[in-house]
Amino acid sequence: VAELGVGMAPDRIMLAFASNCALALANAWIARRFLTGPPWFGTLRNVITYIALCVGVVPALVAAAGAMVPAGATTNLAQYWLYWSNWFLGNALAGLTLSPVLLTWLMPDRRHRTSNTVWRQVEALLFVAAFVVACFISLQVSAGMTHSVLAPGVLYLPLPVILWGAMRFGEKGGSGAILVLTILSIWQAMRAPVLFADGDPGQAVLGLQLFLIGIAIPTLL
Repeated sequence: VAELGVGMAPDRIMLAFASNCALALANAWIARRFLTGPPWFGTLRNVITYIALCVGVVPALVAAAGAMVPAGATTNLAQYWLYWSNWFLGNALAGLTLSPVLLTWLMPDRRHRTSNTVWRQVEALLFVAAFVVACFISLQVSAGMTHSVLAPGVLYLPLPVILWGAMRFGEKGGSGAILVLTILSIWQAMRAPVLFADGDPGQAVLGLQLFLIGIAIPTLL
């Protein structure tokens, strides 16, 4: 349904649909076969296995077929590897943002029930407030500092706050913060694509994906 709005041919739509189904089925099988849980991200072994297979190997293999969708539609096979990288990183980013939220927030976790004190609630509010402020400064201010040497430091301002949430509130804090940052970054890029603008939309998308993946992986670890 999403692809109908861009006038994609029916055979290309089916190829994209089959690629997405293959990705979902393969990752679901890997999670059930190799991860022990819940909590699914409760051990370093689970996280490393998930990142290596569900974020690395499977999306890379599926992208080999998925990249033929835009490459064949434009008959520009010379840019196949650019399409492959965007398809691969897009699926990898989804595996780092959507899946961890579903596997942590929808699963019961009794480890932190006894520590639901007033101070913990206050700390949670402070974390949310600091995260919102850091995201606003990062996405709004850095967009106008494209040629400044301070741009990278401002851009990665939310990372220490996200690590704070991951260390103090576990998988739910880290995965939730990653998802919110991803949504805000994509919204900012669609509204005013200044920070990752490079004249080539494919390169701009690639830069945004690498930025978000660079934050998500250490947070989950």
